[in-house]
Parts: sequence; C-alpha cells; structure tokens
Amino acid sequence: MGINLIKRELYPVSGLCSDGFRTPRLAVSPFVPSDVAGMETGFDSSSVWRFSRGIDSAASAGEWLVSTLEDASQEAFTVRIRETGELAGFCVLLPFGKDRVEAGGWLASQFWRRGLGRELLDALTQHTSDPKGHCPLVADVDPENKAACSLLASAGFVACGGLWAHHSVSGGGAIAT
Repeated sequence: MGINLIKRELYPVSGLCSDGFRTPRLAVSPFVPSDVAGMETGFDSSSVWRFSRGIDSAASAGEWLVSTLEDASQEAFTVRIRETGELAGFCVLLPFGKDRVEAGGWLASQFWRRGLGRELLDALTQHTSDPKGHCPLVADVDPENKAACSLLASAGFVACGGLWAHHSVSGGGAIAT
C-alpha cells in the first residue's frame, strides 16, 4: 500500500513585509539572531510565555525565533520603539493554508496596555491586505488569553472555528514613513 502525497499549497508569506515597516511609535524590522540578546528585559516574566505552546522562557523563545530563519515560508520580525530603539517584542507571519497568514508574537511586559499591540496589528493588517482591502490574517489564541482576545477583537478580528480571522475591509491604518 502506497501513500499519495499531494504537494500542499501555502499562502506566500515571503515578501509581505520583507523590508519591515514603521508605525508612529514602532520600527519593525526583519529578525536577526543577534536580536535575541535583548530579551533579558521585559521577557523574564512567566506571564509573557503563559499562553505560548512549547515556549516557557526567553531562551526557548529565542531558539524558536532563530529556527524560523531556517524555514523560507515564514517571516520573523523584531519590534522596537522608534524613539529609543528599545526592544519591545517580536512578531511572526506563517502560512496558514493557501489563502491565510497566521500572525503571532510577544510584547515585553513593560509595553503592555499602551496600545502598541493594536498599532502593530493595524500595520500588519494593512501590509497583508489585498488591493480590495481583504486581509488574510488569522491568529490562533488560547481562549483563556483574555488580553490577546480583546486586542484581536478591537483590531477587527472575529473568533471563528477556534481561530481569530480578520473580516473587515482594511481602511488606512497606522503606517508611518
């Protein structure tokens, strides 16, 4: 008995934001392994990793981020505060089937509740939307992660089938030059 393997089509994540982007308060650039060195501040709280599957520390997150560079179908980014250059977080885009992109990431605890996550999501939504404004972003979030669920809802995402999907048409956003 043989197994027929069908080549799986995936959404082309590569190139969506390959040069990074800026928002009014954030500078988002392609992740490089040396960015992990800055994770000693704000990423030491177990609350940062509480809802991350298989990641329980800055060290394991750093290892995972470095491993994303080995997979050309993924994009990883470092998020910094524009004004100071301080490391604020990381985000990752992964193909999710042939028509969706999964977004994920972390912000250092000292940057929580400042609207930075929303600013980042708005920019990602704008960068990944097609010319008609339809956005392919989804997020797989633990339902117990109330802060992330609230953030996604405020950014136009709707919970459906265990995932959060962006359903509204993108309009403008927080992209800065």
